[in-house]
Amino acid sequence: MNNEPLVSIIIPTYNRAFCLANAIKSVLDQTYSNIEIIVVDGPSKDDTETVINKLGDKKIIYIREEKARGAGAARNTGIKVARGEYIAFQDSDNVWFPEKLEKQMDILMSASQDVGMIYTGYKKICNDVFKGYYPQKNIKHKSGFLLNELLVENFIGCQTVVTKKECFNRVGYFDELLPTTEDWELFIRISGQYKILCINQPLVLSYIQSDSISVDLRKMVIAFKLILERHFSEFSKNKRLLAQYYFNNIATILCENNEHGEGRAFMVKAMKLNPYNIKYYLVYVISLLGNNSYRLSINVSKLFKTLKNRAIDKKYFV
Repeated sequence: MNNEPLVSIIIPTYNRAFCLANAIKSVLDQTYSNIEIIVVDGPSKDDTETVINKLGDKKIIYIREEKARGAGAARNTGIKVARGEYIAFQDSDNVWFPEKLEKQMDILMSASQDVGMIYTGYKKICNDVFKGYYPQKNIKHKSGFLLNELLVENFIGCQTVVTKKECFNRVGYFDELLPTTEDWELFIRISGQYKILCINQPLVLSYIQSDSISVDLRKMVIAFKLILERHFSEFSKNKRLLAQYYFNNIATILCENNEHGEGRAFMVKAMKLNPYNIKYYLVYVISLLGNNSYRLSINVSKLFKTLKNRAIDKKYFV
């Protein structure tokens, strides 16, 4: 008899028949064996169901939803039918290393009761090119009560986590009103109640598909505003943090989406909270020069940041 606790792995998918089999096989090939795989389909218009049937594994539970409701809603569907006391998430275009789940469960099984979640590092790949390792080196605290760190940014890949199912009973499920970054908002809630542990090794390969490279900036702004509304009491405890959120997560994205008026209004809010940050004033002035000048400055800034992070990542993880 298998004494390992059951882990339920939830895979939301939508029109990913071309890569779904590899994602599922990487879960079936885990050295940790007591698992069930719950695939929640969007519903897809491609051959997703055929791919599942061809795999023919009894560990796979296939759920085809009536209409597309987003990844957060699909994950919630999976959580509700999951039989395991531990929940893991995989994306349909990612690959797990064989020992990922075993390493996580070994630590979770001996961890203190206040630990609710464990995550691993992952490599981001686009067109077979290494794009970065996460969590990046600039994240000082990767384990513990991570609320303060997660309020700054999300450095946890949803496809890397294993969570106690009790966490969802205590903090709630994914917020289905968020059009994106719903995993970040959930991790903020979990980090306020539980310790989170990190295995700082690349145990997941995250493949960026061509149709996921372009981001819906408007959806991002909507999501970031909702996250700020949900957790304003936490953000407002630190003026610099709140200013940074206004600037990085709302103002700059609005301007990048050619909504300079509203974007500058949030920049002003950031300036009032942190009047000594010169960058806020420089970007404000650049935004007055028009969309082309603004986009050029942002792209150059992103390029330098990407090159810097990639150089650090290659040094330590390639």
